[in-house]
Amino acid sequence: MDELSLIIGVVVGALTIFGYLKGFFGWIFTKIRDLFLPSDAVQVIPKNTLVLLPKATPNTTWWHMGSVSGQPAMQIVGHFTVTNITKLNILPTLVKMKKPKMLGHVMCRNMDANVYGGFMIPPGGVTDLSYDFWITPPVRNQNEQFKTDIAVVDQFGNEHWVKNVEFPYQ
Repeated sequence: MDELSLIIGVVVGALTIFGYLKGFFGWIFTKIRDLFLPSDAVQVIPKNTLVLLPKATPNTTWWHMGSVSGQPAMQIVGHFTVTNITKLNILPTLVKMKKPKMLGHVMCRNMDANVYGGFMIPPGGVTDLSYDFWITPPVRNQNEQFKTDIAVVDQFGNEHWVKNVEFPYQ
């Protein structure tokens, strides 16, 4: 029994010393890094950058039959109000659709004009965002409603999902 107590004591002591050494060398590493790198060189990438809300106006979302290279296709269009909740400029880069799985085009309204394009959203900024997809071959018939989950992806690769977005046929 005394041998077991001795072994446990040695293991606990070794782990305690290891913990102190790890903390000490971590502290030393941080101090050295801060000496050679300016504080703004180490940037933490946020996980949540945008809040998306469907626009509360008529025809916010819709789909219609069209064609791509002479083949039937569904054109799917939607609009969100988007808020940048970070202290960084955020660029919406693309949109994703869950089912069918595909990527789409996104355009953001310039904060200073009624012009849409690849514009950054400044910290705390609120603006309009438009997106569209072209699905070939169509997955719905005319006059049927289409429902799916939509994500806006920012320049950091963060996906901001809105579930069960409904697209009536127009």
